[in-house]
Amino acid sequence: MKAGISPIKKRSRAGHLDLLAREKAAAADEFLERQFGEFTLRQYPTGRLWVTFPDGYVTEDLNTYEPQVVWALRNKHSDFNAALNWAGWR
Repeated sequence: MKAGISPIKKRSRAGHLDLLAREKAAAADEFLERQFGEFTLRQYPTGRLWVTFPDGYVTEDLNTYEPQVVWALRNKHSDFNAALNWAGWR
């Protein structure tokens, strides 16, 4: 250990078990689904956000989008803004 620098804290047992439980639930295809106007969202226990857009396009993980694109969609569609608020994307 270097002087004055503490070692990297590892995940606790409880945190590790919680992560395993969420990954298992996501693998079993458990999710919350909600419709906002023409947008359909699925929120998985691991935090992944699946979005079906009005034109039928589906993104399996909204985190892969650039923040500017998400912000522009949010400003353009009030339903999408409400959907992201529901998902905790403030």
